[in-house]
Amino acid sequence: MKPVNMKMAKALTLIVAAYGTQAMAGQVGTLTTFSAGTTAVAADVNGNFNTVSTAVNDNNTRLTAAEATLTTVEGKATLNEYNIGQLNTKAANNAADIATNSSDITANSTLIADHGNNITSLQSSVTTMLNGNATIVGSSMLTGDEELCHLYRSGPAYFKTSSTSSVCTMTGGIQLPQGVTLGNLSCNIYDNVAGASPIIRLYRVPHDGSATETLFETPAPTSDQLAAVQNVTDTTNAFPGTVDNTQYSYVVSLLSGGVNTATAGLNLRFQSCTVSYGTIF
Repeated sequence: MKPVNMKMAKALTLIVAAYGTQAMAGQVGTLTTFSAGTTAVAADVNGNFNTVSTAVNDNNTRLTAAEATLTTVEGKATLNEYNIGQLNTKAANNAADIATNSSDITANSTLIADHGNNITSLQSSVTTMLNGNATIVGSSMLTGDEELCHLYRSGPAYFKTSSTSSVCTMTGGIQLPQGVTLGNLSCNIYDNVAGASPIIRLYRVPHDGSATETLFETPAPTSDQLAAVQNVTDTTNAFPGTVDNTQYSYVVSLLSGGVNTATAGLNLRFQSCTVSYGTIF
């Protein structure tokens, strides 16, 4: 084996150092160290070269793999940038939609508030209409037996002295709003007959033909014999509930009660009756 020149050995060492500096990814294995004034053996020098070559090749493999990984990462980064761009666009569109929806919600809230005010106003109007009364006057009254009970009904109603029956009854239908609650029956009569006890009732007649039901019945007048109109009122409904015009008709009746209608004449007159009712709300 030929001896190696020391200058060449130093050059090789510099090359190895240079490669080692550039590789960075892996360390060079153990190298043979040469001392000044000694002979370098070719096998040792070649061994150093082989060690350096192996390290460089290993680093090259690692760099290639790293470059491939970087390419993949760059591709994914590009895709992510695209996806982010798409998401940003969608976010911008969603923001615009949200703004539009918010505007619509505000407009709808205004409409709902307006409708609520309208409903309240209508309910108030309906309540006002249903809190009222219905009145029947003497001219609307009829009698069930015109031959025996001669009814005069121009203004107040009364039985003429030409009547041949001593007990007569006058009745009249009264229209009440569907669904209202009845409050009272208040009637005005002229009773100037001693011992008279006229009875005024509000009753309902079932459409199916079953027995009538008395709802209100007024008490006797305060004064037994008075040449003036008196008011009699009953506030107790015998059948609490609401008016149902689909099943009943409502009728006001006056029964002379304890007096001969054939002789009472103008001294026992029916002026009017008023039925008060309340709202269904």
